[in-house]
Parts: sequence; structure tokens; C-alpha cells
Amino acid sequence: WGTGSPPANVSIPTPPIPVNVSLPAPEVSLSVPSGPLYQGTSLTLSCTATLPPSVDTNVSVTIQWTPNTTDNRVTIIPASSLQSPFISTLTISPLAMADTGNFYCVASADSPSEYITSSGKGEPDQETVTVTALPAPIVSISFTGDPTAGSENYTISCSAEVVPGLVVEPDLNIVILNSTLASVSNNNVLQHTFSPLRTSDGGSYTCTAIVNIPGAGVTALTASTVENITVKIPTPDVTFTRRPNGTLYSGTFFTLVCVVDLGPSVNSPLSVSTNWTKDGSVIASDGGRITAHTETLRTSIIGKYESNVTFNPLSKTDSGNYSCSVEVKDAEFITGTTARVV
Repeated sequence: WGTGSPPANVSIPTPPIPVNVSLPAPEVSLSVPSGPLYQGTSLTLSCTATLPPSVDTNVSVTIQWTPNTTDNRVTIIPASSLQSPFISTLTISPLAMADTGNFYCVASADSPSEYITSSGKGEPDQETVTVTALPAPIVSISFTGDPTAGSENYTISCSAEVVPGLVVEPDLNIVILNSTLASVSNNNVLQHTFSPLRTSDGGSYTCTAIVNIPGAGVTALTASTVENITVKIPTPDVTFTRRPNGTLYSGTFFTLVCVVDLGPSVNSPLSVSTNWTKDGSVIASDGGRITAHTETLRTSIIGKYESNVTFNPLSKTDSGNYSCSVEVKDAEFITGTTARVV
């Protein structure tokens, strides 16, 4: 250019200057549920990673757990959000005693942008997990309904109380005389309904709960309890039968029979005694003409018994009002009763 020429505007292109930003390392916090941790339950640990508000773009955070196990009891769910906070969980189900120890989590941040540099791993956080041995179930037996022979819907219930969160229900059974009752189980309660209840159902019942959790190292953890069912005898139906029936004549053979009907649910042999009276006075066998039986005989019909007083021969002096008092005596697991008929 010549001297005195005006200055010229010159644009000289320059290459872009890259600006790289480094992500800060996330801060992590590891949390463990409060309360005792029992063998055979589930445990979920939560690791939360946070970045400062200055990180205002979408990033991904990787959370690593230690111990990093391949045990099939362990499930790790990685952090999936793109903005803080980032949460990963580690679940162990079922817990074993060997799981006692220290657990760590650590996090690093990354971005798809070429101008944002990934962070390194931050400081880890740790928590100590202490697994408590699984206690045996607390087993109990209860009864509902009327324990009288012949009653419907008398129920025995066997229940087991276990620690909350146990991964399995205990196996329950109710046994009497080495025979297992057919039962219905629901929510750790096993029930059997007697319909109807019979005297043969009286006895000692054992309720047993068994816990098996192979993955937790629990094998045949057992508890049991025993309760008795004592069946009440219903008030018997007592009637008279005359043999022969009809007009009675002096000098003939005559039998007055006391029939005791306890019902078909009284299917156990029992001791049933009778007491005969005439006009309020006890009739005693005289070793000859009159024979009064105080013990009854079990008939071929379940629950029926008979006792009699015989006259041989019958006399006019035998006229009067006769009564039969019945006593069903107590037996093992059976409560007796009494009745009277005139």
C-alpha cells in the first residue's frame, strides 16, 4: 500500500480453542436398614451418589460395590438416573451368617460430551452388616368352638411366630398318636376342624414348625408344643323300655330296661353306671327275685348303653314309680356327665 493510504480491516481466521471441564468425583452415602438383621431374611443396602449443583448437564454415574460378588443370592440394581442424586441398591436374599462384614460403595461420573472429562473414583463409604442367627419359631396351639362330643366346627389351630421378613413360611403339622391331621395352612397358621367332634378325638396334640432355608444355612430349625383336647360327654338321652310291654301280671318274668343314648359321636368305650330307685328308695338286688344292675352294657349301636332291673317272678308289691339315674364316668381326655329319668 502506498504512503498515506487508509488502513485496511483484515480478518485473520483462528482455530477454535477447546475448553475441557473435569467432573468432580461424586460423594457417596451408604445406608443399612435399622434393627437386627436375621439369618434367612432379605437385606437391601442403598448407596446414594451426589454431584454439586454446578454439574447442570446430564451425566452418568457408576456405583461400584465391595464385595462385588457373583453369589446368586445377591442382586445389584445400578444407578439409572441422569441427574443427581444417583442411587444403586444391593439386595441379599436370603441372608447367611457368612454375610457379616463390611460393605463399601464408591462412585465415578462420566459424560458423553467430548469436552467433559470423567471424574475419578471418589471416597468410598462403608457400613458394617451383622447377621444374627435365626431363632426358632414360637409355636402355639389354640382351640375354638364347643368341646362337647357331637359339636360341629370345633377347630384346633397351630401357629408359628417367626421373625419379620423371613423368606419362607415354616412347615407346620399337627400330630396325634403319630398320625398327622389333614389341615389347611394360611399365613403361618395351620388349622384342622372336627366336624363333628368325637370322643376318639380326645388326646394330646403336638404342633411342630420346621424352617428350612438352604441358601441361608438354615436346616431343620424346629420347635413344637403340646396341648390336650378333653372331650365333654353330652347330656344323655335316657329312656325306659319294658319287656314285655303291655299288661303286667303277678308271677311272670318282667324286665325294666334303662336305655342310655349318648349319640354316635361318643364312639369310645366308657364306664356308665346306673342307680335304680323305686318311689325314691334304692333298689338293691336281693339275690333272688329282684336283680338290679348298676353297670350298663354297651350295645352294638355306637353310643348306646343299657341297664336293667329284673323281677322273677313279678309281684303286686313291685308296683310304683321307678327311676334310673345315670353317671358317665370320666376317662382319659373325656369329661363325664349325669342324667336321671323317671
